[in-house]
Parts: sequence; structure tokens; C-alpha cells
Amino acid sequence: MADEIGSITNETLVMIGLDDATTPPDLSYALHQGIPRAKLVEIPDCGHCPQIQARDTFVASVLDFLAD
Repeated sequence: MADEIGSITNETLVMIGLDDATTPPDLSYALHQGIPRAKLVEIPDCGHCPQIQARDTFVASVLDFLAD
């Protein structure tokens, strides 16, 4: 899969819960670096479910991304 990431041409939002034990942040950083038009959002004190654990930040980040 890693060799295909660079072929993603769509704008992509990569959101990282910095305390995520399910998908370690390093994997999300690799996605961000590998996708040419990716935007990165780091959410402190958040695990694997930012839509639940940091709802306001999640919603604001998605709305900002869609508005760009």
C-alpha cells in the first residue's frame, strides 16, 4: 500500500489523535508525507476516535478542510 499512497491526487485530510494507540501517529505522519495534497491536523489528548473524543476540534477541522 505504501507505494500507492503517492498516487492519491485528491486533497486529503489526515487527522491524528496524538494519544492513538490503535493507529500510532507515526503511520498518520507517513500518510501525510506520502500524499501530495494532504493536510495534517494533530489533536492533543485524543485517541483513535476524534469524532467522539474531540468533537468540536474534529468538526471545525473538517469544515475548514471542506471550505478550502
